[in-house]
Amino acid sequence: MGEISDYVDGLSGYYSGGTSIASQISEYMLMKLAGNETIWGDMTKEDVYDYLETHVYYRGVQDRALPLNLRDHSYMAQELLYTLKGSEDHLTGTRVMVGHDGDLDAIASIFGLEWFTPPFPANATTPGSSVRFDVDEVNNVKVTVQYQAFDGGEELLFADGTWTWAERRETVSLQELNEVVGGKLSEECMPP
Repeated sequence: MGEISDYVDGLSGYYSGGTSIASQISEYMLMKLAGNETIWGDMTKEDVYDYLETHVYYRGVQDRALPLNLRDHSYMAQELLYTLKGSEDHLTGTRVMVGHDGDLDAIASIFGLEWFTPPFPANATTPGSSVRFDVDEVNNVKVTVQYQAFDGGEELLFADGTWTWAERRETVSLQELNEVVGGKLSEECMPP
């Protein structure tokens, strides 16, 4: 059987080829599992979780490239920092930002976040998952990922995120976060 090579498409800039195809197939299998539909033959949900590692790998290459994320998501990251700081010229309190898995990957890249949401592989951005930022009374920031396992139950699950630049701690100070993230955002990519 032949092998399908990986390459970067010169027109779109997307990582394409065998890994891209395998990623799409594993995502399709997850969607089928989420819909309680038969996947293929004797494939189990554990098999789907295992194949999902290819999807996470592909997304890591395609959607967690920091230079691209800074160009495409600096504005979103800046708005998130403003909200966390409770800036007087921005809304305070609870704020919900809506996006796709690519947006979750971009925020993870820019903010230096990782998570593990069992039974999925590390850094999975599964359908319906969300990333929640909480600031406590002493201005420490904690991230929680909310998700479903697609195992037949409807239970909402939670996993703590960790900050890669802070020795994988679960909390960092708002000042640290602002210095690390705010210092690398692209001003050129902000609206006027």
